[in-house]
Amino acid sequence: DATAFATGAPGTPLQYHYSLGFGLGGAALTLPGLIKPVRDIRGTLALYDGTFFIRGMHAALAGIPMSAQGAIFQFAKPQIRMGVSGDGNMSALRTAFRFSSDQPLSGALHLGILVEGTLNDPSIVANVTSPRLYYRGFPFDRLRTRVVYYHTSVAFERLRFKYGGVDADGHGSLEVGDHVRERVDMHFVAPASNLPYAGALLG
Repeated sequence: DATAFATGAPGTPLQYHYSLGFGLGGAALTLPGLIKPVRDIRGTLALYDGTFFIRGMHAALAGIPMSAQGAIFQFAKPQIRMGVSGDGNMSALRTAFRFSSDQPLSGALHLGILVEGTLNDPSIVANVTSPRLYYRGFPFDRLRTRVVYYHTSVAFERLRFKYGGVDADGHGSLEVGDHVRERVDMHFVAPASNLPYAGALLG
């Protein structure tokens, strides 16, 4: 549906406004930073005075259901600010990103994501929590981290988890290109009797 109207005080030029609302169903979208498209997009878009408002949007990424809301604005140089949340398994989600597509990751997780910046090259900030995440068969319990993904750089802030009797806290970064370059700094706290767990974790 569409609406157009004008407002203004007596003796002043009229200010014209417009709004347009429409629904989406079964659409797909390719976003920078993802190697799989966002599919089955459905929800409502509202255009008001040059800003697209995204409301009650639902979609699937690598088969994981997501919900989103936000806006696209400044059409001369389009900007996006959108919040996304979802729950799924890391074995599916890892296939959506180049830096994790070939990594042996699995386990249930919850995502809270902010997509922000220019529409053709936004930054992606994801808060990730998992009761138990597996990497190469190693179980990481109560994992929490914030992942910042921009262009070809991935940063992990405040990566925390428990492995056996070892509490781990750290941060790191990846540079994604023809070869992945990584740097990870970790701090481990554990009773002396649990130090073999740290040795196994470090390989």
